[in-house]
Order: sequence, then C-alpha cells, then structure tokens
Amino acid sequence: MKYRSELARSIAHRNDKKGVRGWSTYLGLVGIVFIVLTLTASASAAPSIVVHLGSSTSVAKYMGYYDYRPNVLMLGVANPDDWVCIKMQFNGRLSQLSAITFSEFIIAGGGEDPIEPYVVVTLSGGTSLICKPELSYDSGWYQPMSEWQMRDTVSHGKWTAFPYQADAQPTTLGGWADVLGDRQVTHIFLYVGAWDLADPFMCLIGEFAVNDKLLDLANAKRCGDPNSDLPTGY
Repeated sequence: MKYRSELARSIAHRNDKKGVRGWSTYLGLVGIVFIVLTLTASASAAPSIVVHLGSSTSVAKYMGYYDYRPNVLMLGVANPDDWVCIKMQFNGRLSQLSAITFSEFIIAGGGEDPIEPYVVVTLSGGTSLICKPELSYDSGWYQPMSEWQMRDTVSHGKWTAFPYQADAQPTTLGGWADVLGDRQVTHIFLYVGAWDLADPFMCLIGEFAVNDKLLDLANAKRCGDPNSDLPTGY
C-alpha cells in the first residue's frame, strides 16, 4: 500500500506488528519520523494566540515543519474530562470571516464514534457558532484516520448555534449571518476534547489559518486552564 506521509507509514507498520497501543505509545510515536523542527509560522500575519490546556494530561506540542506540513501542532486528550484549545481574538464582523482552514491527521481516534477537532466562533451578545467536521461529512469530507485532509469550515462546514435555535438547521456561517445579523466576532477557537471518549484521541493540526493568514502557533502563549470557554451544554 502507498502511504501519503511518513507518519502514516510508521503507524501502519507498528499496528501490523504489534496492534494498537495505549496513550503512552501514541505520545512516543510522533518522534519516529521527527527529523527537523523548523519554525515556519508567519508572525506578521497573525494576532496573539493562546493555547489553553484543560488538565495535566492534555497535550499541545508544537512540531514546526513535520510530515511535509508547515506549522504543525500535536493535540491530544486522554479521558472525557480533558480538553485543549487554540484561542485567538478576531476584530471583525461575521461576514468578514472568509476562511478558517487547517489540515489534520488523526493518530488515535478516541473510540468507535467519529470525532474531530471542532471550531467555535463567539459573537457579540453571547451567541456561539460551532462547527463539528464529523457532522459535515455530506459535504465530501470523511474522517482523516492516518492521512492528511484539509478543512475549510467556512466554505464547507455546517454550523450550529448556541443557545440552540429550534427553528434553524445546521447551516453555513453565511446562513447564520442571515439569521442572526452581521454580528461582531469576538473570538475563534479550535477545540479538541470535551467528548465522551472510549480511547485516547490524538491528532496533528497543520497550516491553521484564518482568512488565509497563518496563525503564529510557534509563539503561542500557554495557559493551564481548568475552565473551558465552551458554552455550557453546547
């Protein structure tokens, strides 16, 4: 079988020989093909970024140029209480969000149910919009297990609102702008965790960009934070 990345080749080789391992194996696995760490984030193109860790077992490790992708961050959670998020401020209206893009590679899937990193956009007035890529598979996406896939959650993602709007179906960000008005956007988050997990979840996020501007993950501040910004009951 031909693999699209060295990481996929390594995962398949180890699984064929020894089967799927536990959380500690996944943490060690990322070092197999990690040869060079090159800081490639565009500092001039990005606002201040903060990486929040929900617990001592949440994982957020900057990998630099890794597995043929620039600006890669490894994110992982080990149990249902874990979460980690990338948080940035955004100074603009909902209509000014033209793209929220990233590539992803899932190393450990969290169990049988398909789950992926998800994006939350918070608006003025207390409303949050949430895009879970696994709910957007009808747009042509599928779970990126052991291969890289691109996500543009603005052009292809389906979003839900919190507080829940009973008369509105999941739709695009543009659709929500029609429903809610062209609200001010306050923050953008990329989340891993706060799920019911049967097994640990680990993924690589690369090329994370907003409106085609690469985020400066290399210089992101780190914050151990037991309190998530997710809306209660999202």
